[in-house]
Amino acid sequence: MSIWSIDEKKHLPQELTKDETFNTLIIGGGLTGMTTAYYLKDSEKICLIDSGLIGHGTTLNTTAKITYFQQRIYTKIAKISNQENASLYLKSQKEAINSLKQIIETEKIDCDLKKTFSYVFANSKKEIKPLEKEVAFLKSQNIKVENLPLPNKTKSYRSYCISDTYTFNPIKHI
Repeated sequence: MSIWSIDEKKHLPQELTKDETFNTLIIGGGLTGMTTAYYLKDSEKICLIDSGLIGHGTTLNTTAKITYFQQRIYTKIAKISNQENASLYLKSQKEAINSLKQIIETEKIDCDLKKTFSYVFANSKKEIKPLEKEVAFLKSQNIKVENLPLPNKTKSYRSYCISDTYTFNPIKHI
């Protein structure tokens, strides 16, 4: 059972009872689908469909971290594409976080939004160098990344954190 399902209100989508025409069809009532509906709410004739309860797919089982610190995604993007695309992806992630925060603030959504740290660890010697490359990329993008000191007996480990990330209750948000 997901922690987000404790004491939650269940929201079943309203069933379509007749043939209708819509300008936009959104498939999935999770965080992405509901955010899309939010941005299109002033459009004419939108319809959001879901095969079950709203928010009970991926969203229900998420860690609810709102972060751009995603393991080693930026160096992977740079390797298969280029540095500029990695930078653009980082920018998109930061903009997505800001958009989500803006919706929460504008709509006064009580969803337990909390600023917090995000951590990434290298758990073996072979993971240290790739993680350090990721940290170097983030620093090159003016992201403040802190090295967390670990006890001496963990010399083959590394830990880094950033402080401008969040957690929230995604079901309350929806």
